Amino acid sequence: MGLFSGIFGFVKTIFTTFNPVVTIAAIALGVFAAKSLKKKKQKAMQAATAGISGVLVTKQGTNEPIPVIYGERRVAGARVFIEASGTDGDTKNAYFHMVEVIAEGPVQGLQEIYFNDELVATSGDNGATIDYSAGATDYSAKAATKFFDGSQSARVSGTLLGQSISSNWPSGAIGNKISYVYTVLKWDQDLFGSGVPTITYKMKGKKVPALGSNQSSTLTYSDNPALCIHDYLTSTLYGKAIDHTLLDADPSGSSFKTVKDYCDQTVAKTATDSTAVTRYTANEVIDTDTRMLDNLEDLLSTCRGGLITNEKYKLIVDKPESTSGIITIDDNHIIGNITFTQASKKTLTNRLRCSFPNEAGTLNFQDDIVVLESTALQSSDGLVLNNDVVLTGVTNKERVLRILNEELNQSRQSGQLSVQVDASLIDIGVYDIVKFTNTTFGQTNKLYRIMQTVLNPDNTITLNMKEYDANVYWDNNKSIITNNKDDTDY
Repeated sequence: MGLFSGIFGFVKTIFTTFNPVVTIAAIALGVFAAKSLKKKKQKAMQAATAGISGVLVTKQGTNEPIPVIYGERRVAGARVFIEASGTDGDTKNAYFHMVEVIAEGPVQGLQEIYFNDELVATSGDNGATIDYSAGATDYSAKAATKFFDGSQSARVSGTLLGQSISSNWPSGAIGNKISYVYTVLKWDQDLFGSGVPTITYKMKGKKVPALGSNQSSTLTYSDNPALCIHDYLTSTLYGKAIDHTLLDADPSGSSFKTVKDYCDQTVAKTATDSTAVTRYTANEVIDTDTRMLDNLEDLLSTCRGGLITNEKYKLIVDKPESTSGIITIDDNHIIGNITFTQASKKTLTNRLRCSFPNEAGTLNFQDDIVVLESTALQSSDGLVLNNDVVLTGVTNKERVLRILNEELNQSRQSGQLSVQVDASLIDIGVYDIVKFTNTTFGQTNKLYRIMQTVLNPDNTITLNMKEYDANVYWDNNKSIITNNKDDTDY
């Protein structure tokens, strides 16, 4: 029959509210370092099965969760309305109308449209105008799209390809705070003979509040991880709904500001290419049907970060710290036993295999795998100490490798020490760097990072610490540490 109704049958889906609210149960956030690259095997297996590119699969119906896009990603929509109409010569129902919900809004905008992975349309103004003649095939007479970024206050109206917007699209279906597209395709045997193409959209995602501001303030697009995490924690629609005053996020000086500035710094692209590139960005697609803590950990992994809860929520990031004037813990402070857990094959790593959505070239945000390994760190029997990890929100291969380099080096510093000290050290905080001196262990001014502090009933303090070495970090060392831990020792 050669027309859309012949391919699909005359299918019509209408929803009348089009203003869904994502309901997510509250979670308790305690003191933790982000799992970052230490994802559970189950998480890695799930990612391997479903694939990061699952976000490129079109969903159907109005019950699908609406994702949150941070930064730049290519995604498919959820098709919530379809209808055939109009004639073209002797062909009836020659025009196919559809609405696809893309993400929570407001977003920065739509950049590109793909049919079956082929670029067919671009926009130079974030979706206000969409050029369907931009690809290898000119679709300008066969496809037209209106884009809404989530800030709209009125229902879609007007015409596309000479066809009026369907009167069956409800008058109240505004799409409040939702980005979506209304698209009309005109039947063409050569272009659409096998059906409606798989459509994906390259997006610049969520606009977020400034640090220390609430969700009703002015929103601005940003891919800075600190700002994205701030947005997710404070959103009452899809996030944790924490009051912004409970975050240590003063824009003039706070833990969030420190992390924001650190992420914005530029670093050398690779060990051999000194091109200055932004240290960290978040290009994450948040599944609002997934556990909130898992989503938060994915966001934190884009900057090797973590959260600390005390009087306020503090954002931390694993980075080199100044050791000038830091506190020394010695025999005069130590009360009771000292426990040292030595690095072992359970904590040491010589190979990291990472799955991530690669933004480059023909991959165009599809699954890719990169491996970082050191044969120099293999044990005498050639044992490979491998970790399979997933970075769902890092899309640049060189950035992935820089993160892996720090993670592999950090695994070399996995010795942990627990010590009970007197109350004079009450001001030591989580993630502080300290010097440790103890005659029994034979350590003098050994550097540790505080991972946990516990105030005991007798007013003593238990400190849990992890080895610290400034050479772990890219700024100080662009190679894999091989001279301080030998796998054959463990």
